[in-house]
Amino acid sequence: MANIPIWPGSSSFFPGDTPFGFYDDDFQFQTDTDKFAKFAAQRLGYPLVEIELQDINFYTAFEEAITTYGNELYAYQVSDNLLTFQGVTSSISSTISNVVCGFSAVMLKSSFNMLFTIKSIMLLQKSSTCI
Repeated sequence: MANIPIWPGSSSFFPGDTPFGFYDDDFQFQTDTDKFAKFAAQRLGYPLVEIELQDINFYTAFEEAITTYGNELYAYQVSDNLLTFQGVTSSISSTISNVVCGFSAVMLKSSFNMLFTIKSIMLLQKSSTCI
């Protein structure tokens, strides 16, 4: 019979314990990972039930949960922005509030504010040239 390790009741997270390491360097992730492991083990019945999972299994589940939640949140924001843009004219008014040339960002004012990062800009506005 195999000697399956039982959850000891506590864990200590170290960067590199997750399969992908997306959040290993994030301080909040490091502090919440052990709390999540304890919470998940208790939800599975620990200490009344012997949990045949180890801390790395809980860390993997926590990393996956955060990534999944982030994807869901991003998808919601994309759909929310799409609803904002629907019905808006496709042209952007030519009122420019800030122009910096080269590797820079240009803030264009229109019915919605958008920040465009443009690698190289050459703008002609009336008789002025930005090089």
